[in-house]
Amino acid sequence: MSKKRKKYDVKPTARQKAAFIILAENGRNKGKALLRAGYSKGTVVAPTKVTKSRGFQQLIEEYLPDEDLAKKHRELMNKKDIGGGMDVQAVKAALDMGYKIKGHYREDNQQKAPVVLVNIEKAKEIEKALEEI
Repeated sequence: MSKKRKKYDVKPTARQKAAFIILAENGRNKGKALLRAGYSKGTVVAPTKVTKSRGFQQLIEEYLPDEDLAKKHRELMNKKDIGGGMDVQAVKAALDMGYKIKGHYREDNQQKAPVVLVNIEKAKEIEKALEEI
């Protein structure tokens, strides 16, 4: 009897974790984050080799699950500005960021590198794990 594998049953590598943390903390572009995380220049010119990998996608799902993204979007969509109207810019920015992070835009349509939002406690756990390596 064969076991069904989960979509993300691979542990992220130390470099994937480092790149993820750098993107989360600094909002740098993907190439610079990968270079700083120790990836080769060959990988840096094709960042999707890392960002679309199962390990990196697992980090995104762990620290930015769809449920949390949807909840925050609902909150922002109902956010009112000082005058009582909808804060359209906040809603637009939040939706745009979320869709970019989740990869719902085609790569050639992305003008900015996405910023990754991370639970600070989880980020500290990753940093501690990196120090042990």
